Amino acid sequence: MFAKDINKCKVGDTDCIIAESNRVLHANAGGHAGLNLIQVDPLHISQITLKQGSESPVNVELNFKETDLIGLKAHKFYSVKGFQKDKEGVYEIKLKGPVLYLIGPYKISGRVLILPIQGEGKSNITLVAPDLAIKFTGKTIAKNGKDYLYTDDLKLTFTIERLYMQLDNLYNGDKVLSDSTNLFLNENWVEIYNELKRSIFDAFSLIVQNTINTVFRKICFFKNFYTTSLNEIKIKWNTRSLITFHEKEVIMHRRVVCLFIWVICAKSIVGAKFPADQPRCKAGDAECLKRIINLYIHQSSNGIPSIHLIPTDPLFVPEINIIQGGESPVNIKLNLRDANFIGFSTIDVTRVNGFDKDPYKSKYEIYCRIPKLAIIGNYKVVGKVILLPVVGDGTANLTFDNLDVTAIFNPRVDIKNGKEYLQFNSVDVDFTTTRFYMHFENLFKGDQRLGETTNQFLNENWTDILNELKQVLRDTIGGILKNVIGSVFAAFPYKNIFEES
Repeated sequence: MFAKDINKCKVGDTDCIIAESNRVLHANAGGHAGLNLIQVDPLHISQITLKQGSESPVNVELNFKETDLIGLKAHKFYSVKGFQKDKEGVYEIKLKGPVLYLIGPYKISGRVLILPIQGEGKSNITLVAPDLAIKFTGKTIAKNGKDYLYTDDLKLTFTIERLYMQLDNLYNGDKVLSDSTNLFLNENWVEIYNELKRSIFDAFSLIVQNTINTVFRKICFFKNFYTTSLNEIKIKWNTRSLITFHEKEVIMHRRVVCLFIWVICAKSIVGAKFPADQPRCKAGDAECLKRIINLYIHQSSNGIPSIHLIPTDPLFVPEINIIQGGESPVNIKLNLRDANFIGFSTIDVTRVNGFDKDPYKSKYEIYCRIPKLAIIGNYKVVGKVILLPVVGDGTANLTFDNLDVTAIFNPRVDIKNGKEYLQFNSVDVDFTTTRFYMHFENLFKGDQRLGETTNQFLNENWTDILNELKQVLRDTIGGILKNVIGSVFAAFPYKNIFEES
């Protein structure tokens, strides 16, 4: 039986297929058992090997093991071809997104252009604005009298606007050589990418093909994946015999989703009972609350209007201002506009305190880990970092690895129509991270050498810079949590949010 939470589309209805593919990707990046869909964000890859021969200017063997590909959830399908009544034909799927990260242990040896290179350690390969095209020939196999689709010739290609490479521990940890090599790689990223892209395409084509075939093995393509019209349909089997049958037309009620409608619908539930189809916990049940909060978070990328939970991944923030002045070693004015926070839907809540029956006396504390949180947006900066002048205007990428967050909510109780509603005056946030990466494009009016040198300097001194910026970032994350979680509690009387004791 086809998964009940997946909407069917008519054969050839590309608009419906695109819309539903995006909904499934964004809602089920952690996997979907009913579709045989594995977790795709992060997508864990056991091993990738890229080999480039002696005739190439990039003559390397680069091996990644136990690597995570992060960022697919923020991508959007925008074009599909195929998916017609004749299943055996050419299919093409296109999607694009803001960024992809390939993060994990690496081992490399060989030569890049004129530079010998060898090393083993942690790596971060960042692809900016990837535009992916997946093309394959659909074939069918009959099992138990049903047609199943598969492919064995899938090809993945993509274009990017920028490639960033960070290979830690090159040359057995020689910092001077390692930093110089990483700088060289990033200065020559176009040439390196052009030489390696065929190997990259081939490696990822196999990964995508296996993922797609795993889904197709679960789904009887014709019977379950599409609704069909009442018209008579003839299916050609391998024996070349013809079987004729009818299927009742099923009309797809397509949901048109936009933020305006989401807000109107969500506001209409204020004061209502908590939806019966959404799980709840008894007040103060810490283990249940931890489990249910994680459940909601992992479903929250597109929002959950019935409980007034806004879309969170990516979470759009119109503007962030970081002003650090006076005697601070980081004396800057940094303005981020149209920023997207990517990674909130991967939060793992590890502990919950409070949320007791009496809102006047209860604590409200949440402890969680975010494996990777990226802030991507347009920036404008002017000032000085330690001894280095910094000025620029362009695209920024701030990324945290393994962000451990403590959030302590400062509550108040509002009375509306005689009922108690929980709200928060503020949220005190603290965090630690194992790594903070920064990249600012177009520093110093596009001077490449100064820009690369400055970005290298910032990342070498990330600990000191983060310590200076931490309070502003704590306040920013606290404001986000206040709005996201506060919107849920503002919609329902406090006692309605919990199961009755």
